[in-house]
Amino acid sequence: MSNHAATGVPVRPSDVELAARLARAIGTMQRRMDLAARGVGLTPTQGWILAVIVRSGGVRVGDLSAAHGLNPTMVSRVVTKLEAAQLIDRLVDESDRRSVRLRATARGVALAEELRRERATTLLEALQNLEPGQRAALSEALPAFEALAAATRGRSVA
Repeated sequence: MSNHAATGVPVRPSDVELAARLARAIGTMQRRMDLAARGVGLTPTQGWILAVIVRSGGVRVGDLSAAHGLNPTMVSRVVTKLEAAQLIDRLVDESDRRSVRLRATARGVALAEELRRERATTLLEALQNLEPGQRAALSEALPAFEALAAATRGRSVA
C-alpha cells in the first residue's frame, strides 16, 4: 500500500484498479456523449458550455472559467462562436456594470434541450442492452457515482 502524493492518504492497489476502470468507462461514455453534441451541430465544448449557461440562467465568463477550471481565453472563443450562432446573448451585469453576463437565447435553450435529449437517448439505448441485474446494480450505485462526480468538481484536469 502506498500513499497518495497530494493527500498522503493510503491508496490500496484495488483503488488504483477501480480508478483506472472507471476512467476507461467514463471516457468511453463521454466520447458517445460528444457524438451527440456533434449531432446537433456543436463541438463537445460548445455543447457543454451552452448547457452550463442554460442551467445557470446567466453567468459571467470569468465565473464560468473559474468555477469549471477552464482557460478563460478558450471560454471567450467558445462564447464568441455561441453568440455568433445566436445561441447566447451578452448582457450588462446589473450588479456590476463593468461585467457582462451570458444568457442563453430561446434558440440556445432549445438546442441545449435537444442535446440533453440526444445524450439521454444514447444512454437509454445502452441501458436497454444490459441485463436487468446490471441495470439494477447501476441504479443502486448511482448515489455513489453522483458523490464521486461531486468530489471531482472544481479540480482542474491536466
